[in-house]
Amino acid sequence: MASGASTLANGTSSLASGASDLKSGSSKVVDGIDELSDGAKELADGTKKFEEEGTSKLKSTFEDDLGDVLDRIQALNSDKCAYTSYSGKANGMDGSVKFIIETAAIEAAEE
Repeated sequence: MASGASTLANGTSSLASGASDLKSGSSKVVDGIDELSDGAKELADGTKKFEEEGTSKLKSTFEDDLGDVLDRIQALNSDKCAYTSYSGKANGMDGSVKFIIETAAIEAAEE
């Protein structure tokens, strides 16, 4: 009986120590969850900022500026631009014409 009581005392001590470790670990888990939540919010904010200031600007630049260039290139390579002469050519002669015109706006001078 004395041996069993000693084993019980040792087990109770181990149980108390384990309970203390569990309590300490639980508070660390709560702190980790709080950090994870803060990090998730920061990630969401960063992702939103990246989309607004990065990818959406790239997308609009591509769609606006580069899209116009691609449209022009496609137009130049289409059959609609398959001119063989601008002003006429004699029979038996070969020829080809491409039109590329881009100018800045002309503004009237102030008087």
